[in-house]
Amino acid sequence: SFITVSVFLLSSLFLSLKVKEWGVEITGKTILIILLFIFVFFITELLCQTIYPNSKKRKLLQYNDIQLSKSVIILLIGLSILILYMYYIQIKNIAVSSGYNEGEDLLIQYARLGLLQKGQTTTLLISISSLFLRSLAYLNLFIFTFNITVPKDVNKKENIIYLLIPIIYLIQYSLSGSRGAYIEFLSFFLILYIILYTKSNNGNRYNKLKIFSYTIITLLVLIIVFVYLGNLKGWAGKSITDTLSLYFGGSIAALNNFVGQGVHNNHSFDSGLETFLGVQDLFNRLNGNVSNVTRILPFTEIGNSGVMTNVYTAIRRYLSDFGLTGLIICSMIVSLFNNIMYTYIKRSNKINFLFIFYAINAMMIFYQSIDEQFFVSFLNITQIFTFLFSYILYYIFIKREI
Repeated sequence: SFITVSVFLLSSLFLSLKVKEWGVEITGKTILIILLFIFVFFITELLCQTIYPNSKKRKLLQYNDIQLSKSVIILLIGLSILILYMYYIQIKNIAVSSGYNEGEDLLIQYARLGLLQKGQTTTLLISISSLFLRSLAYLNLFIFTFNITVPKDVNKKENIIYLLIPIIYLIQYSLSGSRGAYIEFLSFFLILYIILYTKSNNGNRYNKLKIFSYTIITLLVLIIVFVYLGNLKGWAGKSITDTLSLYFGGSIAALNNFVGQGVHNNHSFDSGLETFLGVQDLFNRLNGNVSNVTRILPFTEIGNSGVMTNVYTAIRRYLSDFGLTGLIICSMIVSLFNNIMYTYIKRSNKINFLFIFYAINAMMIFYQSIDEQFFVSFLNITQIFTFLFSYILYYIFIKREI
């Protein structure tokens, strides 16, 4: 619930920077719905604490650092660069088919045009290779975070090499014009760092200050990346506040528009057209049908500014599909899932794959003030392959090392 409150406060802060300029008036109804959403998370967390009253945090056993052999590291980095190159060629072809000319600086814009508006996709080989690279990046980021938090007397500089593959993946992801992966990986690192560091050290003031410092640094990196990639997408000329207010604060203004249209409570759970996209996409593919499921929501104007957005916070999808009752039930399910996994990890004194699984899914909590990720992403093809590849890579490279 702390993270939920924090991300909505952060979005509200960024919106407040532009609220007068955009002519936005957040209604009391919208505020009450957001508070209800947060309240459900808080109550569910209290419920979990009641169910597990003795879930004290257990200190991890002592571990040595995880070190892959140099030959394995070189092989994996080489494979990652190859996947990046193959993806670049594919993205360039998509951009050219959308009007891009060689030598222009707008490759990412044209590629995004082809991917989002013209429905072009990468080949199956490229798609699976990209998911493999994503999982490999998670694995390396886990090794890096583990080595700088758990073992004692480790040369942290030697572990910088484990950041290369995550950087390669983020470069690859940026070619599509998207920035969501930066939230995913920074939240993955931050959650893992906090869990591993606090479970390996006593909770004194110095340790808490160190965690706070890493949190601030992570947020600053995220802000810098978002502004820079916004320029690559064709947002050059926009100020830092314009970029951040639109991405992080515009979602609340969009939700306000949606709530203003009227929220009804006569939905049934056989709907889910906006919420259960991952399940729909999975069933379509299992039945051999071409999946035409899209997570893109209609664009709406923020106030009277002429600025458009199509992100509405996680709340929009629950309200649209199931009304207020569904909002309560869906948010309770998300909170239960998150709190039960966290409780298990808190009580464990051994490293296992659940640490990685939980940290990957932690992104859904950080993303709540922007868009829904749990039901939309959890059972889709991307996540299933990510979990599968991540577990295989964990078993091959980490399980035998610890």
